[in-house]
Amino acid sequence: MSEFRIFETEEFLRKLKKSSLRDTTFLRKELDIFVYPQLKVQPFWGNNIKKLKGFSSDIWRYRIGKFRLFYVADQEEQVVYILTIHDRKDAYKRVGWVEQQNPAFNGRLGLLGLVPRPSGLSNYY
Repeated sequence: MSEFRIFETEEFLRKLKKSSLRDTTFLRKELDIFVYPQLKVQPFWGNNIKKLKGFSSDIWRYRIGKFRLFYVADQEEQVVYILTIHDRKDAYKRVGWVEQQNPAFNGRLGLLGLVPRPSGLSNYY
């Protein structure tokens, strides 16, 4: 079985950039050392992973301390799309808002608006 690739969406990168330096440093360390290696091998199983209920598509949550990372995994393409990250206190309200603002977000990953960054830079991790 091949590993999944990780794709960081523009929404996720914006949220990470808006975080404090302390939070950004903590999150990058956790993502690089623990989260991404696990998601590459098994994005659907783990102590910190849970499938969200009540959403029109299969959104998964990864718990990182006080933060919640939300993602969609495409088994056919072997890609994990990192959608966004939020503080736990209002994370679930905001993920619902992201889904409502994107009517094409009905499980068809090609319509998510996942556009690679300009200048040939890649969002794949």
